[in-house]
Amino acid sequence: MPHSNISRAPRQNLTERVLQAKTAKNLTWAGLAEGTGLSVVYVTAALLGQHPLPEAVAEVVAERLGLDRDAVAELQTIPLRGNVEDVSNDPTIYR
Repeated sequence: MPHSNISRAPRQNLTERVLQAKTAKNLTWAGLAEGTGLSVVYVTAALLGQHPLPEAVAEVVAERLGLDRDAVAELQTIPLRGNVEDVSNDPTIYR
């Protein structure tokens, strides 16, 4: 699994691409998670930038969304979690 990025920008850009592709292809979160062996909640959170995906799952969802190899790699990257940069929400850092 690739290491985390230094900034949130790459993952945020990917999340925008995921949402655009999901809408354009009229896909559901359940449909994207189907056959991955992971819960709909986990796959949804991962695609929204809050968790990494295993390589095989990243490849499956990227294919369904029509995303490139760079997106597959980014989906496997450990994200910087939390949406507000001024306040950390990551439980590992927050404690």
